Amino acid sequence: LTPSYISYSDSYGYQWWRRTFTANGHEYECFFALGWGEQSMFIFPEYDLIIQIFCGYYLSSAAGFPFSLVENYILPSLAD
Repeated sequence: LTPSYISYSDSYGYQWWRRTFTANGHEYECFFALGWGEQSMFIFPEYDLIIQIFCGYYLSSAAGFPFSLVENYILPSLAD
């Protein structure tokens, strides 16, 4: 079952998802894994960057939290 905050344009294969984030007018390609409770791992090969987020949002309304954290706070902090 695909969570509603992951669009159908995202691609999936071999237990991994692909997604393009946009921050500061730049696109960041990544692979990510998503577990129950919003636990996630985002891998940005171009930047040698791995972001792991361990949340505890089990059956709550915080769906999509890791994505907004990555796109709105972490990626904008990368220097060009």
